[in-house]
Amino acid sequence: MKQDIVAVIVKINFGKKSEVYPDKYIDEMRRGEWKEWNTPRKYKHLDGKVRKLILYDRTRKGLTVEVEIQKAKRTNRYRDYPWTNKFVTGTLKVYRKSISAEKIRLISGFKNFGIHRKDRSPIRNLTLEQYAAINALRRKSH
Repeated sequence: MKQDIVAVIVKINFGKKSEVYPDKYIDEMRRGEWKEWNTPRKYKHLDGKVRKLILYDRTRKGLTVEVEIQKAKRTNRYRDYPWTNKFVTGTLKVYRKSISAEKIRLISGFKNFGIHRKDRSPIRNLTLEQYAAINALRRKSH
């Protein structure tokens, strides 16, 4: 049985190339300075049908931000990140407390999540069931 993908976890690539910095992006998002997220390729599960993008911060070792994506489009604004994922206005959630990778590993299908050399994928698709488990963890952490 094929499960519906409702969200995608994207691991943040910090630094000069991405222009995303661990000490700044959360405050910038809270201030509404971000209206989109650029990626190196199109993540088909983010395009259309208003799917959610969840950011994984390697420095905090946890999930920090969630937002609905309205549309993914190739804009080529940034050479290394040609795909632009436009946010749905008013859907940005910055988690008060990040959801740790350790807790995420308890979810079915995430055994090696965030483990160096075992989890090499820059993205992870989430089924409805996995997304519900993430939300349960988020509620517990508040």
